[in-house]
Amino acid sequence: MTKHRSWASFLLASAIFLVFGSITTTASVIDYKPKQTEWIHPQGLWMNPSGELTVVDAGSHTIHSFNKERQEVAAVGGNQGLDAYGLPIGGYADFNIQTAIFDQPNDVIIDAKGTMYISDFNNHTIRKIVNGVVYTHAGTGKAGYRDGAKTVAQFNHPSGLALDAENNLYVTDTMNHLIRKITPEGDVSTVAGKFFTDGGYVSGPVKEARFNEPTSIAFDEIGNFYVADSGNQLIRYVTDNEVSTFAGAVMPVDSTTGYREGGHQNGEKEQALFNYPKDLHYEKGVLFIADSLNHRIRAITKQGITIDVAGQGEPGDKLGEAYEVQFDTPTAVTYFDGQLYVADSANHKVKMVPVDLNKLKHIQTDEEIIEATPLNPKAKKMQVWFNNELIPLPRGVNIVQKDGKTYIPVQFLDERWKNNFHGISNDVDGTKLFIKGRVFIEQSNLQKWTNFRIIKVEEFNALIISND
Repeated sequence: MTKHRSWASFLLASAIFLVFGSITTTASVIDYKPKQTEWIHPQGLWMNPSGELTVVDAGSHTIHSFNKERQEVAAVGGNQGLDAYGLPIGGYADFNIQTAIFDQPNDVIIDAKGTMYISDFNNHTIRKIVNGVVYTHAGTGKAGYRDGAKTVAQFNHPSGLALDAENNLYVTDTMNHLIRKITPEGDVSTVAGKFFTDGGYVSGPVKEARFNEPTSIAFDEIGNFYVADSGNQLIRYVTDNEVSTFAGAVMPVDSTTGYREGGHQNGEKEQALFNYPKDLHYEKGVLFIADSLNHRIRAITKQGITIDVAGQGEPGDKLGEAYEVQFDTPTAVTYFDGQLYVADSANHKVKMVPVDLNKLKHIQTDEEIIEATPLNPKAKKMQVWFNNELIPLPRGVNIVQKDGKTYIPVQFLDERWKNNFHGISNDVDGTKLFIKGRVFIEQSNLQKWTNFRIIKVEEFNALIISND
């Protein structure tokens, strides 16, 4: 038997369609959620050109690969039992992928031939996997600093990895405060930074420059690269001859920690502030940043403007629209086909954030939107604002408050809103009111079905609607 809508529902759907146009849904942040996988501390991500993701779980000392359907297809590494806290104990063993052991692996990258390289952070080595067998690609297994052949070269907690066009592997040698290069044959050299046991900040010629615990590298299309200079709270830029500061204001050194002071500020990249930026991803002129202790994903646009892409200043674990999502210490970010993939490390998750590279914009907090709106003093009738402009409701029409909820009269929205909405669902049973022939939609549902932010400000008896 066919189920028919009520006449009232038909009228409501018609009214909504006339005001909002065709129906679509908005993209939101979701959990990657591969089946039967639990991460302890996801640390590094690599996406191949076909959309297959590899995740480094530093907490379990393992590496996991997934196909485009988010099903696990391979796992590498194991452990030597559990410690007193019930956490896996890492170790150091080469051989096949079932018996090999790592100690807090940090990053992963796969070359065009399918060779997987892994920065084995606590083993101070770079490992590689070829045809199901794990080898030590470079490093002795002991912390130190030495260039040379792969069997004598030394690292001190290597982290970020990147490959250049000639298949040379670049490494952020974090606790040596250097950028190193490993040729395909395994020869190791220092390409940027001057060795000191303590980090520092110096720009200039590559051999004289100084970093403070660099953690990530991202190449651009002309072969130069960006560095997440974590302890200096900066993004650096490296050419063949020079190291410069690409983004971030140089702040004072905190005498307690020895790091420069972190912060959060958007705008021109030279004035931006970061708080332990951990990972970088460069995509078509845009540089994405996992800004770990700001608990945000940031971006520097093609125009040189620093913006927030997703996340809030406080740690949390929340999905939804980009402006409401929360991370807890994001440590890695990569991109594929309109999605950012984020290692949300302290939440033990990988999250997917939809982005449009051609329409990338700053995600404002509710507080930023309220502050930017020239609200009038509180009055009996609720004031309604749309993108900083006061929208007068017709005589006798007001926002309705009922049972702790706010209902908005959609039939009397200003005509200028019409083309800004992507549409809302016709199935609105339980979320509507009919008052004197007028249709009212509950605030949270109207927001859910549209691309707009709707913020209620009790102090001013105001409703702010924004599509910025």
